[in-house]
Amino acid sequence: MRTRSLRTLRRIAEIGSFTQAAAAENMTLSALSAQMSNLERDLGAALFDRSVRPPALTPLGRRVADMGGAILRDEARLRALCDPDAPLAGRFAVGFISSASVRMLPGFLTRMEADAPGVEVVLRSDLSERLVAQVASGVLDAAVVTGTDAANPGLVEDVVAREAMRVITPGGTMANASPGRPFFHFKPESGIGRVIAGILAERGLRPARTVVLENVEAAVECVRQGLGWSILPGPDIERYRAADLIVPGLVDMSRDLVLVTRADAFDSLRATFLRALGNGA
Repeated sequence: MRTRSLRTLRRIAEIGSFTQAAAAENMTLSALSAQMSNLERDLGAALFDRSVRPPALTPLGRRVADMGGAILRDEARLRALCDPDAPLAGRFAVGFISSASVRMLPGFLTRMEADAPGVEVVLRSDLSERLVAQVASGVLDAAVVTGTDAANPGLVEDVVAREAMRVITPGGTMANASPGRPFFHFKPESGIGRVIAGILAERGLRPARTVVLENVEAAVECVRQGLGWSILPGPDIERYRAADLIVPGLVDMSRDLVLVTRADAFDSLRATFLRALGNGA
């Protein structure tokens, strides 16, 4: 059954004449009659009393015309929903690395609720490498991860935040980052862990002993207790009130947080998510 037939049926019910309804719908009378016959055949019911001239709607025909209005309104809403220029709507799976979600997720969800009420966000948390793979495979629609120099064909990365990386030591002096003291390395296999490894290599810092930790707060507390040193994002250090541990002067280190989407994703998805992350008009 075609919705155009329902539209024609409602026009007949409104006007009361096949001839005038055909003119209003820019159709020939024979085409309109054929359309109504096909509709009756599709529904398996007589919608018109053809024993009178002009044919009149049966009680069932009037009921079908009334119900057809709701169907046509739903069709209009569906078309508006799918319009390329319409606001983003639907259910989307979005990934966040844990170190970014603490700072960015509340604001992201608040802005999505206000600016894109037709969107339902399903959240997942994992390491950067795994989230990127899930975006590439279509499991996720987007993800906020630590940016790296790794090439990801078919994906688009937009920087949504840049965070300073800081060396922290007991007392906040580089002397307390001697090779003999343990280095607390946050998740080396994660995106941020690879950034930390790159900073160590670039600066020629080669700890004799590395202790791997799965928690930023644990790394901060170990340094606070004088057990060793670490490199962490500045916002995390501030969050755990550990500014007194920062080694001054080493300020040219940073990591990028990026929104990863597929290159073939429609523009409104990327634009909406970027605005909700505070990086877009």
